Amino acid sequence: MKRTITIVLTAAVALSMTACDALDAILQVNIFAPLYEVSATKIEDSKGDAQALLEQSESDTFYETLADPKNATLKTEVLATIDAAIAAATTPAVIQDLTLLGAEIELKTTGGDEVVNNVAAVLVDQSAIQDPVSGELDPARLLTAIMPANVVSSDGTVTDAAAFKAIIDGFVAADAYYTALGTSLDGGTYADTTVSAGAVAQSALVSAMIAGITPPPGVSSGEYLLDIVNGEAAAPADFAFPDMAAGSPLGNLFTAAGIDLATLAF
Repeated sequence: MKRTITIVLTAAVALSMTACDALDAILQVNIFAPLYEVSATKIEDSKGDAQALLEQSESDTFYETLADPKNATLKTEVLATIDAAIAAATTPAVIQDLTLLGAEIELKTTGGDEVVNNVAAVLVDQSAIQDPVSGELDPARLLTAIMPANVVSSDGTVTDAAAFKAIIDGFVAADAYYTALGTSLDGGTYADTTVSAGAVAQSALVSAMIAGITPPPGVSSGEYLLDIVNGEAAAPADFAFPDMAAGSPLGNLFTAAGIDLATLAF
């Protein structure tokens, strides 16, 4: 597992450098979108229309509304509409728009997006994710180090178990969308040239890393990883990290971000 985590961190370093192209995407979006408030009522009225949901997602309030626990059912219905539209889509452009939306909903409504942003900071000083005795990378310390401050305290104690599990399960769900997204890429290029390929690949990498840890039967990924962090379960010796070779879904996302995995020293 140590080698796999090292591979992940090496790739994440490269992606953290390319993810800065997010600024380019930000400069190209509708600057008035954040001023457009998307209420639960508006989403409710559009929950069966994938195109309308795509338009509403330009506003941050779209995700804020779906993140509200009282709108949990609405979020489920929105994702069901997106899933149905992906299944019916016949062009890569539509599939890419919808899978990106599905992944963003899973991450932005749980706090997963903040976790992705924290990864780069953890890489700067890896002492926080190393075992104090052996000096080796510690999966439990890595998990707590990248969690939002409102979920894990400075000493690594999980203070909000429900939020921790929601973040982990959100990454697992997002991984399915990123896999579909990578599959849709033809030669590693997006139909929409404004997509921040580096930021997408970075989120996909973290999602794949978490989704690659298989929980015991009858236990969610969130519950399992929480048990590991709390010392109630042992970390797996290894996990089935997905194929990152050129042409694979994750490999395509790396290619689109301008990263050649073959050049990284694993």
